[in-house]
Amino acid sequence: MEIDPRIEVAVVKVVDTQIESEDPPETALTYERLIRAGHTPAEAKNLIGCVVLAEVFNVLKSGAGYDHQRYVSALENLPRTPDTVI
Repeated sequence: MEIDPRIEVAVVKVVDTQIESEDPPETALTYERLIRAGHTPAEAKNLIGCVVLAEVFNVLKSGAGYDHQRYVSALENLPRTPDTVI
């Protein structure tokens, strides 16, 4: 499925901001882990972006707030992407 380029740009900004600010720290740690595992920086950011999109989707679908533990768990499972990605 194609993602609207505007959404893609927004997700990349979120990922870059999380990595640079180390907030949450698990995003930067996941990025470093994926790089060490042989992924390119772009691949690592795209994988993390899948987790960002999945979390946004879960929040919109359920009406509940951001779930930090669910987000961290999805990061820990990378490179396997969340099942809830659109």
